[in-house]
Amino acid sequence: MRTAKIVGEFINMRIAEVEDADFTLLARQNKEKNKYIPQLQITIEQQKEWIRKQIESDDCYFFVIERKDGEKIGTFSLYDIQNNKAESGRLVMLGNQIESMEAGILFNSFCFEEAKMDLVQSEIDAENNAALGFSNQLGGKPVGSVIDEKTGRNMIIYHATKAEFQKVLPRLQKIFDHFAKKELKGR
Repeated sequence: MRTAKIVGEFINMRIAEVEDADFTLLARQNKEKNKYIPQLQITIEQQKEWIRKQIESDDCYFFVIERKDGEKIGTFSLYDIQNNKAESGRLVMLGNQIESMEAGILFNSFCFEEAKMDLVQSEIDAENNAALGFSNQLGGKPVGSVIDEKTGRNMIIYHATKAEFQKVLPRLQKIFDHFAKKELKGR
């Protein structure tokens, strides 16, 4: 169920490797960037073991997002895959706005085209306006809420479908292309 590297214009996404444990753990523990997700209180060895399990799993894709020069700038995951339905999460983005947008487009394209998902669900902290906006922008629809048992925080449940993503993709691509041209001119 593994996939090759997903190549974009500014970023690439690839399945995490055990050697990514330092980055993935430190990125997740970045309190400034990740105040809406639970902080992990584990060792590097525990993180390596967790990544090994993700690699061997048939119901998970845990991606590392990299700039073209190989600098790691984020993570994204599709997990708990069952009957063409799955959850998305473990999103950590340390890159800029255009890199984040491209990561969202590439990730959703992967979910619906390559992994053949019909429905991708995510739970987003109700106070995380950036993530809520990101999900809306990618065609996700809020369908309910739940209180997170571990944190006690209100989480908004989002559903994303191929049909909704296909509706917003032309607009997203137009926005992305506009900013990509500016980015390329600035280099």
